[in-house]
Amino acid sequence: ISYTGANLTINKKALTVTAKPKTITYGEEPANDGVTYSGFVNEEDESVLSGTLAYSYNYSQYGDAGSYAITPSGLTGGNYDISYVDGTLTVEQKEVGLTWSETTSFPYDGTSHILTATATGMVNGDEIDVAVSGAQTNAGNHTATASELAGTKAGNYKLPTEKTHAFT
Repeated sequence: ISYTGANLTINKKALTVTAKPKTITYGEEPANDGVTYSGFVNEEDESVLSGTLAYSYNYSQYGDAGSYAITPSGLTGGNYDISYVDGTLTVEQKEVGLTWSETTSFPYDGTSHILTATATGMVNGDEIDVAVSGAQTNAGNHTATASELAGTKAGNYKLPTEKTHAFT
């Protein structure tokens, strides 16, 4: 009987690290919300990995509302071949507050009257104007409606659910 030796190669196992999705509101800083792992064997977990989990974004605070990539990186594993999958950072519009004009009653004079509204709660020095519809000429009880936001950063804001105000 003769024995012949052989080399045995154990290849690294594929491990996928996927950034968890995160939703923030315009003006907030992105925050690391963790990752999920797929591919560990023998009941192992992230404790067998080396390095420091890091996140990068193609978004920075006060960037426009929309969708951005969250890219994880920084881990190594002696037994694992790590690949990374981007997650999605969703930046939602910030809801403004409304301050209505103090004058809510006008005398009938044959001309059109409407309340004015001012947007409140903006961030980063953004200036937003509010368009109001519902102008009336005739006497009676009426409703003004904040109908649109305007300004260079208006796309990062939304009107509140309650956007009407009574006037006479």
